[in-house]
Amino acid sequence: MNIFGFETTFSVDEESRTIAGLAVPYGAVAKKGGRKYSFSKGTLAWREVSRVKLLLQHDRSQAVGRALELNDSDTGLFVKFKIARTPEGDRALALAADGVYDGLSIGLGDDAQFDNRDGVNHATGSNMLAEISLTPNPAFDDARVSAVAAEADDERINVMPEEAAAAPQFDLDALATALAEKMKVDGPGFVPTVPAIPGNTQTVQVTEAAPYRFNDKGLLTKGTHEFADDLRSAAYNHDKGAEDRALAFISEQLAPDSRPAEVEKSEGVQFAVSTTNVAGLNPNIQRPDLYVDQRKFQYPLWDAVRKGVLNEITPIVLPKWSSHSGLVAAHSEGVEPTPGAFAVTTETVTPAAVSGKVEINREVWDQGGPVATQLIWSKMQQSWFEALEAIVVTELDAESPGTTTTLTTAAVDAALSGEIAAAFAGFQYTRGGFAYDVLAVQIDLYKKLVAAKDTAGRPLFPIINPVNAPGSAARRYGTLDVHGVTAFPAWGLAATGVIAANSYLFDSSAVYAVASAPQRLEFQSLVKQVELAIWGYRVCEVIDNPGVVRVVYDPV
Repeated sequence: MNIFGFETTFSVDEESRTIAGLAVPYGAVAKKGGRKYSFSKGTLAWREVSRVKLLLQHDRSQAVGRALELNDSDTGLFVKFKIARTPEGDRALALAADGVYDGLSIGLGDDAQFDNRDGVNHATGSNMLAEISLTPNPAFDDARVSAVAAEADDERINVMPEEAAAAPQFDLDALATALAEKMKVDGPGFVPTVPAIPGNTQTVQVTEAAPYRFNDKGLLTKGTHEFADDLRSAAYNHDKGAEDRALAFISEQLAPDSRPAEVEKSEGVQFAVSTTNVAGLNPNIQRPDLYVDQRKFQYPLWDAVRKGVLNEITPIVLPKWSSHSGLVAAHSEGVEPTPGAFAVTTETVTPAAVSGKVEINREVWDQGGPVATQLIWSKMQQSWFEALEAIVVTELDAESPGTTTTLTTAAVDAALSGEIAAAFAGFQYTRGGFAYDVLAVQIDLYKKLVAAKDTAGRPLFPIINPVNAPGSAARRYGTLDVHGVTAFPAWGLAATGVIAANSYLFDSSAVYAVASAPQRLEFQSLVKQVELAIWGYRVCEVIDNPGVVRVVYDPV
């Protein structure tokens, strides 16, 4: 076959089942994806000739032959393959013989090395040849050199010239005729490839045909590829070749003479695409798996007083001590002791119901009911426990405590610490001594304790290395050891402000609190909606008022 006066080297021998050709032309410079590449003698290597396989379109699942000859000549890498006696091999021979798969393309290993000199990536070292493929559509359809495809840095660089001349003879008339014919077919956008003239030392420059073109109305149309298709393939299929083509086309300046007359031909005009131009190709993506939920709360007051799970909803009668006297006295010989007295009372605690409901439209239920209802139910459960925390605060505020300790208004530092220490010492003289085990602190008092310092400026309740201090703080100030009592921040108590607020020191056994597990209910009695409900019982009661101390602090 003669193209532009040059003899091609691609050949098919169906009888001997062999395919031969020039796989890589040395010295040629090819451009792909905005990059230029070149190979030279000695930059390709292989371990055994027979281990180099012939594939179809670089698909490792379609091996159709093995190498018989690999000749690394000055001109390029000439190859010869034996085709397997399989249906796939028969198909490959037929496609090659009919001129459909008439290009050769090499594939290199992932460790291929290139040296960039003057904008051209020159292959260096001995790059291991992984495979060679038959291809039907080399990028440079009219260059008639073998195809090249190299892999480096985890991306395929499809240089892919088609066939090179084994012994080119320059024929000016044939070249001019062929160029004229191509101009008629491909139009002004066609850029021919000129092979090296024998004896001439210049480098053959292979220029790739434009991937996209402008029509006679100045609109972007298909060249060798479709611009919109490449954008979609890059975005959704992670097609590296499509991405390289699109980015190179967008970023590079277009040659003015390659545009139709209707398009402005000013020097240095650059094609630009903004996000608004391709908004339809970049839709928003719903990610329910990344749902951002409300932060989880701790329930320190409820955890401190709860006594288990409520298993029944009938009123609970609690027997309580009321009074006693004269149970023990000094004995007089021969005299009968005076009878003492003991009295009890009872306190009835009645569980109260807690409920809630959400109405979900039938359409929402049908579309994403299981997901939506699970999210809603999670919030219902969180609200259930928040309500239990609030119930403890309400009960403590409503009951009359055994003792109320009011701290000095706006007391800080050593003075504040000293007042608390004096109060704690006094509690040792109550009947039974200091039996309190819970200290729930409102935010204003807690922050004053964290910031408290002595006259030398040392923290009174430090996190690190407390020395001669009346207490310490846990990491991130999660709790404070205040004169030997563990104090914790209770978010359910009053919010920060400029008025007196309550904190509580109490014996956890002085408060009786139980609740049932929240019950999930679903009702589909109506056509228009599905109802998701929560139901349960709880009870919280101060059953020993002397066991509760109310601590009042006014920060201002």
